[in-house]
Amino acid sequence: MIEKQELDAIELFIDKLASKAFYEYAGEKPLAVLAALETAGDIMRENQLTLSQALSSTLLGKEIKRTFVSLARKTGKIRDPDSSWSNVVTSKKELLVILNERKSVDEAFKAVSKERAEKMLRKYYTKLGLQFPSK
Repeated sequence: MIEKQELDAIELFIDKLASKAFYEYAGEKPLAVLAALETAGDIMRENQLTLSQALSSTLLGKEIKRTFVSLARKTGKIRDPDSSWSNVVTSKKELLVILNERKSVDEAFKAVSKERAEKMLRKYYTKLGLQFPSK
């Protein structure tokens, strides 16, 4: 039950980010969260990493950025995904600032099961009009 409550907080967080984004779920911050969940969800759980730690990690950050750029290109909304990534994660750190203010959401990423992460990703991929990749 604890995981469901935490995951609901994550979904609410993504929904709130999307509600404030010009491109909604295809906005910079929601896509960054989805890219992290897709790329590093297992690693965050296994190594007890918060979302901000995964995004800030040199190695994981590069992998998450690749997924972010790919998602941004698939949705076709963000003109310059590399620049957007910089705004959200590396230079302006907009998403990291938000996560710092919402530590309980940031911490919740440590406990997301593989099944719940996949269910969430399927939900948001559908909202983006994308096919969820089968692994």
